[in-house]
Amino acid sequence: MLAFLKHFIAYSRETDHGHDSYNISKHDLFETYLAQYKIAFSQGDASAAGVMCSYPAENGHPSCANHYLLNDILRGLWGRTDAVAVTDCGAVSNLREYPVSAPDDATAAAMALNNGTDIELGSTLFVTSLRQAVERNLTSAAIVKAVARRALLSHFRAGRFDPLDNNFSYSRLGGESMNTTLHEAVSLDAALQSLVLLKNDGGMLPLKLGVKLAVPEPMASALEGLLPNYAGNDRDANTCMTAGVPTYDCMTTIADALAFVNTGGETSRAPGVAVNDANSSGIAAALDLARAADFIVLALGIDRTIEYEGVDRVDTALPGLQESFAQQVLALGKPTVLSSSWLSTTCCMDQRPLWRPSAQP
Repeated sequence: MLAFLKHFIAYSRETDHGHDSYNISKHDLFETYLAQYKIAFSQGDASAAGVMCSYPAENGHPSCANHYLLNDILRGLWGRTDAVAVTDCGAVSNLREYPVSAPDDATAAAMALNNGTDIELGSTLFVTSLRQAVERNLTSAAIVKAVARRALLSHFRAGRFDPLDNNFSYSRLGGESMNTTLHEAVSLDAALQSLVLLKNDGGMLPLKLGVKLAVPEPMASALEGLLPNYAGNDRDANTCMTAGVPTYDCMTTIADALAFVNTGGETSRAPGVAVNDANSSGIAAALDLARAADFIVLALGIDRTIEYEGVDRVDTALPGLQESFAQQVLALGKPTVLSSSWLSTTCCMDQRPLWRPSAQP
């Protein structure tokens, strides 16, 4: 397995990624933006294998055509001559526009190649225009060979070219090798290790079993909303797919999981509020349910209607009525658990941070 780090570097804004240019001092560059990458590339055999360069430009030079970042620092100063640089989707074609405005595809392809990029994703300028770039002396065959060597070397290291009779050869891996019991155990362990307990006032956690537990929406019954981008389908197509369409009913909801472990108790759910609308009709029933419970588990968050690959949020606020609903639940004075990821105080059944400083669990 090879680890590639993204996005290298200065991936700060949520809009117009491909055409920003940030003015970054050398002090800020090394102290803020590069320090963590340097650590990851200085771990011997456990070091990262490469980077995915980001969309923006630093001081006028796009990350995926930035000789100083990719060649002088990564492969020069840090000594990682074998480090592979792969673009984010469409980053090479973005070079046709601001801030460098390459006049044609061949120039854009040569610009990326000459300045350190090895593999292009999301556009095809390397495939369609590199030959022309060499013929026009915009780049050279020697640079193309060096890039090909670096890119292919990573495939060799990952085992892609192992002999067919090798027990660990990629050619021996089929569908049965996906989502195995071992994989599930590793995924569960990784998920458990990723949890961070920010507060546990009064030793509320772990929750007592056999209690009256309220689990109001919006995320208590979510299925697809629990998945991040690029989540694959379950191996059992009969339970997770209907006519080729994912149904996600092979998954367990938060409320169902809590009901399963709350042996001898009563676990109830109520609509509460949706992820992102102004419909407050379910709030009264949810508050009644919460008021009658011994404990409340409040799972707020976002789903793919709010953010997904290619569509980013411009702030970290909880959408819809979730903020006000959380305040009303907390005002009941009942022992309440709010799930949290990253630095959230109310939060999120999602891998992305949500921050609402006014909510105090």
